[in-house]
Amino acid sequence: MRENEKFRVFISHKKSDEDGSETRDSLLAQQIHSTLVSRGISTFLAQYSILELGQTEYMRSIDAALEQTELLVVIATHRDHLESQWVRYEWESFVNDILSGRKSNGRIFSYIDGFSVNDLPRPLRLHQAMTHGDNQIEKLFQSISTALGVSALGKVAERGDRIVDRFDKMMKLVAESHIIEMEIFAGNPMSQMVMSENQQDRMKQLILEMRQLIDK
Repeated sequence: MRENEKFRVFISHKKSDEDGSETRDSLLAQQIHSTLVSRGISTFLAQYSILELGQTEYMRSIDAALEQTELLVVIATHRDHLESQWVRYEWESFVNDILSGRKSNGRIFSYIDGFSVNDLPRPLRLHQAMTHGDNQIEKLFQSISTALGVSALGKVAERGDRIVDRFDKMMKLVAESHIIEMEIFAGNPMSQMVMSENQQDRMKQLILEMRQLIDK
């Protein structure tokens, strides 16, 4: 784990099968990690967030991440994977922190595939669970955003967009009023008397170009 790095979400999953091959859990975990991180949510995933360490240091890094995170995502494509040593340690520790009040606002999301929500361990059934399918990772992201209050940031950005939009409209109105003044001036016989033919042509060209700009 990089020094002083802060995480808000912890992803728990079984990375390897008994034969050492990568699990589907791990592939889903990487997809979810990528989705969250690319949208600004700092997320702990062991194979990305810590280097190869001895068991003692590895456990310390896991504990440090569990301590600071507000939300746990447990991923499994088989019921038995939830009982593997590290996965059970992670979700059980998080559940205990919620029950003890250490994480009074802590949230847990189970993201599963290949078995029923009813087959989750009872402590996980008491929290939100989702089954993998079309657009479900996006729905998980939305749920996590809401749980973390990230949606409030979206509203701030939305208000900012509205302010910029109003400013653009105001500037367009100002520009249009100047064009009208220029058109009145260009059509005034007195101005035609003091302007050369080249200046009159240039004035008409400027009016045309400005019209084209504000109409875009």
